[in-house]
Amino acid sequence: MTDVGSKSFRETEYWAGLSALRDGPSSLFEFAGTIRTTFGVATRLVACLTERGLVAKSAEPGSTSAFRVALTPKGQKELLTLESRLCSISPQADGY
Repeated sequence: MTDVGSKSFRETEYWAGLSALRDGPSSLFEFAGTIRTTFGVATRLVACLTERGLVAKSAEPGSTSAFRVALTPKGQKELLTLESRLCSISPQADGY
């Protein structure tokens, strides 16, 4: 388990949350679909990652309540660290 803020998430959820944003910002709905979880779990994960400074939220264009999430520089660095660990454990994982 990885403690992210005041919540605990499995390492896979933590890594999936960061890697889902590798290619750029995403709506919360897209984020939940990418990591294959419910909207509620995605909301809690984003809140915890935001609290830790790994992702940032910004307003969704054309909406008064929706937002987009994106990796911060700290989140990008953390993702690279996690990917390096994964590749050192399993060389076949290179490129994930």
